Amino acid sequence: MLASYVTTALRSFAQHKQHALLSLSGLSLGMAMLMLIGLFIQHELSFEQGQPGQQNHYRLVMHAQENGNEYILTTPRAHQQLLDIPGVESVFYLLRTQMVSDDKVAIGNNAFQLAANYAATPNLAKLVNIDVLAGDLTTTLNTPEKIALSRSEATRLFGAFATPDMVIGRTLKLQRNNRLLSVSAVFSDLPVNSHFYFHSLTSIEPFMGIRGNVMHTYVALLPNTNMELVAQSATEIYAQIWQWQNIHYWLQPIKDIHLGPNFAQDMKIGGDATSVTICAVMALVLLIISCVNYVNFSVAQSSNRAKEIGVRKAMGATRAQLITQFMSESILLAWFAMLVACVLVELFLPSFMQLIGRPLPALEWPIWLGQVFALATVIGVLSGLYQSMYMAGFNTKAILNGELKQGRQGVDQKGFIIAANGLVGGFTNKRHDVE
Repeated sequence: MLASYVTTALRSFAQHKQHALLSLSGLSLGMAMLMLIGLFIQHELSFEQGQPGQQNHYRLVMHAQENGNEYILTTPRAHQQLLDIPGVESVFYLLRTQMVSDDKVAIGNNAFQLAANYAATPNLAKLVNIDVLAGDLTTTLNTPEKIALSRSEATRLFGAFATPDMVIGRTLKLQRNNRLLSVSAVFSDLPVNSHFYFHSLTSIEPFMGIRGNVMHTYVALLPNTNMELVAQSATEIYAQIWQWQNIHYWLQPIKDIHLGPNFAQDMKIGGDATSVTICAVMALVLLIISCVNYVNFSVAQSSNRAKEIGVRKAMGATRAQLITQFMSESILLAWFAMLVACVLVELFLPSFMQLIGRPLPALEWPIWLGQVFALATVIGVLSGLYQSMYMAGFNTKAILNGELKQGRQGVDQKGFIIAANGLVGGFTNKRHDVE
């Protein structure tokens, strides 16, 4: 029976090519836009999801009560005092070394500028998920004379053919003070769905004596710790250090950083929660428009299939069987449209990323395929439900007597008035010809 429905659907598509192509085009474009927007929303909501213990990690943010300005960098002078706050398990620091140095290095006769070098505390791996390809990151962050490079930074500095193991032990000379740094670890590039951004790491030990507010400061809290009390204690600590008045520190969960307020000192530009909400609404509107557009096309063309429906009913087809047949056609068309939409997504993804200014991850179709066709099935059901019930309800006698005319006209004593635009007008008690 199912094979019969599929065969009938394919024959119908071949017989009504223009209607099938128009419906296919509308659905596929709508699905493609829906998938692209869905990729963007998924990407924006996925930030920091892979970080270790991200539900208990927070960033310290200072709020100036006089002018409302906020600042995310603090001084390392409060390190021990922060650790003494009840409920604080760990404190993490990250310092962009370019704030205190030029980060220019020499390798042989070649000079380079380190792309994004940060000094970090040795416990960084408990804050950021770092995939170490070679060497020992903890040893690197405990030793001021060592440096860890990302895979792309190692390739840029030592050549495309330099493997992580080959890079270990190579040296870089800081041009500012002729200090030598030995490469002791190579790690994978950080994922794009993270607000953390660095391509090389060194020990923070030489910078712990800096007095200014230059460091990104994160804290790990023990479970069930009162965030407000920790923030209040941090406020008192920094107010005492700087003798400042009218300041307040608050804790920002790292999972909220990307879609939270953007700061000038952020490692990279963040997102916007309002934009994500607007995109979600747009995706829903596109889905509704695609479904309504398909319903309008189908209802407008329903009179062209009146004889087929009449003959099937005369041969004993039930209303349920006709509804199933038309629903099968709708779902099959939605599947074809989804295949076209997948091709369009691959074609337009680079342009879409350029438009939104975000590097989206590559689509993993083997994982997505089941979800994609489940979505196509839902769209097919939503799009085909009304028109299936409408066409299955045609009056058999009126159809076979020729009372249901082709084109821009309405129907029998019990039928619907079909207007020129294909919309259903209403009930009537006698036959009308719509000119």
